Amino acid sequence: VLGHLVSACFAGFISDAIGRKKSLLLDTVVFFLGFIILATGHLTRCLVLARALLGYPLVSQVYLCEILSPSRRGLGAAMYSVLHALGFFLVLILGAFLPWRIAVIVPAILAIPTFIAITFLHESPEWLNKNGQTKKCELALKFYHKDLDEKKINIQIVEIESKDDDKKRHAMLVLVGNLNDFSQSILEQGEGFWRNFLYLAVLFTSIGWCGFSILSFYAVEVFQRSGSPFSASHTSWITSLTKIVCSIGAFYVLHTFKRKTLFLLTGSLVFISFLLMALFTYICSQELVSPELVTQLNFIPMVCVILAYTGYGLGYGVIPSLIAAELMPVEIRSTVVGVLMTLEMISTFLLSKLKPVLMVSLGIHGLFTMFAGSVFVVIILTVIAMPRHKF
Repeated sequence: VLGHLVSACFAGFISDAIGRKKSLLLDTVVFFLGFIILATGHLTRCLVLARALLGYPLVSQVYLCEILSPSRRGLGAAMYSVLHALGFFLVLILGAFLPWRIAVIVPAILAIPTFIAITFLHESPEWLNKNGQTKKCELALKFYHKDLDEKKINIQIVEIESKDDDKKRHAMLVLVGNLNDFSQSILEQGEGFWRNFLYLAVLFTSIGWCGFSILSFYAVEVFQRSGSPFSASHTSWITSLTKIVCSIGAFYVLHTFKRKTLFLLTGSLVFISFLLMALFTYICSQELVSPELVTQLNFIPMVCVILAYTGYGLGYGVIPSLIAAELMPVEIRSTVVGVLMTLEMISTFLLSKLKPVLMVSLGIHGLFTMFAGSVFVVIILTVIAMPRHKF
């Protein structure tokens, strides 16, 4: 989480400065190094460094938004969710049957063909258009079978195809131009941009407090305290399978429903799940019902977690990043998304550090009541502030 927090502060700007494709290549190299260090390192500092590198954020959501037409972005987001869930499930399988050092070598190996595959992709046409690279932009548009979302070219830099020194000078000009363009673009944004940014900032901050990080990092303690009869290992298998199934279902719902409608529905499902978990654990802690009845109902925590991850997989987890990428102007899109991710990671980091204090002061029922409250804030915020004309 800390690695994700630190890198999110500058990863978005790097993507805006050097391009989406080069950023993806850089992300893949960092992931490869992280898994290699994790598999071969024996010192504590090596393991900490590896975990920090693996927290480096990807720009895939921004890239997907810019290479897919609006009608296909839902399918692209669903594919992202499916692959994320399959990757999580793969790690569980490898960890169950292989020594952990060998298990983490597999993702490192998979990073190699991933890197090679990315080299065959074209740069984002929106980014090329913004930087005045008209010829490459036209080729990218044909490759991705789409039209430009924004016709205006904000930076006019002539492409230089000749000498290496000229190319280096050109790259420096692009970087300096992006710095100037970013600052100028921020100053030129109107009221609509700042209204959307404020909405997204509060949205991402609230999402960081919604509790999924606690479910992921402290599953054993959560299920022990909630009275669930399922072991943490079984819970991991069940929740990961739930993610996969729901991510596959997301192919239909993300393509069929409007973003706002789907986000409200999935958010409501997560809210009800956390609220039900809070109610059940409160009843158990206060001994308001007989132990026999509690034993008969001890499947409720597992059901609540499955329902929460169902809402997360069907759209609650992926729609905010998709909305952010669609709302922000292309010249500062990745930088702003990086800022939003930083806000979410700050919330997640604080929640993780405060978890012991919150668990003691609020109890497990109070903790899930707080999570339900955070989701409720997200729902109300979306009803009031999410732009209607686009979603």
